[in-house]
Amino acid sequence: MIHDSSSHFWIVREAALRMEAEGLISAVLLSTPRGVVVAQRRAGRTYLMQP
Repeated sequence: MIHDSSSHFWIVREAALRMEAEGLISAVLLSTPRGVVVAQRRAGRTYLMQP
């Protein structure tokens, strides 16, 4: 979880989006007054349900 990722703190937001674009993480950006990114590493991820 990354805090202070609103558009005002653009460097943090851009870093999270860049890591997602590179395939390192899956990220969800939450619109809060200061911004929050919830992220999970893609490598080694396990799934509860089989497709």
